[in-house]
Amino acid sequence: MERLPDITVTEVPIHVANLYDEIIRYLPAIHHEKVKRLLIDFQDVFSRGYEDLGQTELVKHKIESWNDETYSTTAKKISLIAKSRG
Repeated sequence: MERLPDITVTEVPIHVANLYDEIIRYLPAIHHEKVKRLLIDFQDVFSRGYEDLGQTELVKHKIESWNDETYSTTAKKISLIAKSRG
């Protein structure tokens, strides 16, 4: 089986470019390359858009309340006028 050549990526991937730009605003220039390298190396950790976001059942939690009552409500639409009032 033929091995593919190693590809060296030197540019921040487009889906983390805004994050990179925001981070480096607050860091001295000597750290910019390290941040770039981290974002390149771990680019698969960051979402590329809404399409690759999902749900998981790996994490479960329980919210304790003061009593055993179950609370539920339905979503209600808020008019633009009500939203503007705060």
